[in-house]
Amino acid sequence: VMLSSTAQSGGLLPWLIQAGLTFRAGPDPDGFQAAIVGIGNDAGDLDSLAASIAIADWQPVGGCGGRPLWVPIAPFPRSDFRLRQDACLLFNHIGFSFDGAGAPEALLHLDDVDAATARRWSDAGGLGLALVDHNACVPGVRSLLGDRVVAIVDHHSDEQKHTAGGGGG
Repeated sequence: VMLSSTAQSGGLLPWLIQAGLTFRAGPDPDGFQAAIVGIGNDAGDLDSLAASIAIADWQPVGGCGGRPLWVPIAPFPRSDFRLRQDACLLFNHIGFSFDGAGAPEALLHLDDVDAATARRWSDAGGLGLALVDHNACVPGVRSLLGDRVVAIVDHHSDEQKHTAGGGGG
């Protein structure tokens, strides 16, 4: 029986915090050497946020055997989270703490990631994207995280931007 990441780590908040810390620290020779970012559409609406967390949560866990770190990232700046009142209500309801910018402390946002960290993941073992609630990598995400799309989970019309195996296209 495969448990989700949150079930193995004791809950959603501890898992999100650990995934974020691990991603920001970069690859580890004794742990994760590749990462896959679950990221929703650039509007960052509630279904995109929930889907990015869900796809990252339901992946195999462990830094050995070549399995990548899966981490959800909100596709907008941390300061913009407060503009999404439905997401604020839900995240507050399920127990998230919010920072001074009005964003959940445990959730990485696009502006929490620097280009050097993304490059280290790419160079070490690969940095992939799992697009959720959209199927075309937007320029802001592409410029920071690259365009190696490894998964798409979407209900919109396919824009055929990522048709080659392994992403990019």
